[in-house]
Amino acid sequence: MNPDKKKPEFVRQDIHKRKGLEFKWRSPSGIDSKLRLGMKGHRKRPSPGYGSPRKLRGLLKGGIRGVAVDSISDLDRIEPGKDGAILSSTLGKRKKVDIVKECLSRKIKIINMRDSEGFLKSVDDFISSKKKESKKEKTAKKEPKKEDLSEKVMTEEDKKAGEKKEKDKLLTKKDAL
Repeated sequence: MNPDKKKPEFVRQDIHKRKGLEFKWRSPSGIDSKLRLGMKGHRKRPSPGYGSPRKLRGLLKGGIRGVAVDSISDLDRIEPGKDGAILSSTLGKRKKVDIVKECLSRKIKIINMRDSEGFLKSVDDFISSKKKESKKEKTAKKEPKKEDLSEKVMTEEDKKAGEKKEKDKLLTKKDAL
């Protein structure tokens, strides 16, 4: 049996009549339901004859079985050629880089990643740019800026002006009483 053979779309009865219904199979249960009775001219119902062969069940399109990978130790369960790694979406970058490098060395296909070498290159570029930024920040902290000193002087002048305004307000309140 061909695994790519077209199967009918099994959707629930009267799906075209209602907006809110999902395109998902639900068994018809009405007393007069033509679909339940299997009458001619109505949609197909799922049955064992539409199933795929046992050897092909659970395989992905390339004939590869997917194995979920959360750590490097999970790669021991994978047979190169027969199985492929599906990386967990909750993996962090650091752990993902380690797993991708290990997969490349063992020649294991990563199913949910298009270009693993490109991924490694982009991560290396990201890390190197972060290192450059941190070096710039360290050098900037060592050298005090002249602008910062003038700002401190300005703030002291502002404080004096603010105190003077507060005293003026108190004096005007006393005069009003």
